Amino acid sequence: MTFIRITLLAAFIASIGSIGSVGVAQAEDLKILVFDVNRILVESKAGKSIGEQAQKMQSNFQDEIKSLQEKYKGKAEKLSEQRTLIAPDVLQSRVEELQIEQRRDERKMTAEVDSIRAGVTEAQRKLLEVAEKGLDKVAKKRQADLVLRRESLYFTSPSLDVTKEVVAYVNKELPRIKVTPITKEK
Repeated sequence: MTFIRITLLAAFIASIGSIGSVGVAQAEDLKILVFDVNRILVESKAGKSIGEQAQKMQSNFQDEIKSLQEKYKGKAEKLSEQRTLIAPDVLQSRVEELQIEQRRDERKMTAEVDSIRAGVTEAQRKLLEVAEKGLDKVAKKRQADLVLRRESLYFTSPSLDVTKEVVAYVNKELPRIKVTPITKEK
């Protein structure tokens, strides 16, 4: 009985080994390519354009914030100077009005930031659509069986990386893209 179990176990192990060797042989014939989405976003002309536009919008936004801070600082100082000249209930009312105005402006600024982010995201989505078309062309040209994102791999041979080819395709097809802030409808 034990001899039969050992023989069956040996036969099972041998069959697994032969199946595994077929899988290895098939894997050796696979043509695998790798691409790096982040590099496409950073190195392509359109990706650089998106970054430059976003940075300019952010700089303008920072200027607006500084202006608003100065505005509210001045109004708060003015109220502070008036505190001995006006009745406490009138002062309290003016402070509350100022707080409401400030919160309204803060919501406006938050909406503007969200609008810029949405515009950048949309521009990146359009860029990646073009990159996907380029990747498809490269994969067909090289007769690839499998295309993987670089971000999902621990190590890969540089010879498998087609990011430069995809960036070249994107640069040709979409050298610049306009970032348009997108406001949400209420």
